[in-house]
Amino acid sequence: MKFGVTFGFGALYGAIRLLIHNIWPLVVLHMLHDLFFGIAGLAGPLQVQSMPLGTEAIIAAGCVIVAILLARNVTDISVR
Repeated sequence: MKFGVTFGFGALYGAIRLLIHNIWPLVVLHMLHDLFFGIAGLAGPLQVQSMPLGTEAIIAAGCVIVAILLARNVTDISVR
């Protein structure tokens, strides 16, 4: 299920990037995401335990749904 969560966050970050036309807030957001999951022991080389499969599925689905809703508001998709 790791693929689903990775895909969900990638879709969410991509939709946010299309909306704000700047990558730096996403770099900070990704750093905070990694820090949170690393400290919690849910990801990274020091992973203590994995999240339950249902929790991962909910996170992945939620990220994809929010990404779709955000992407619907994109009017200018030119890369700057």
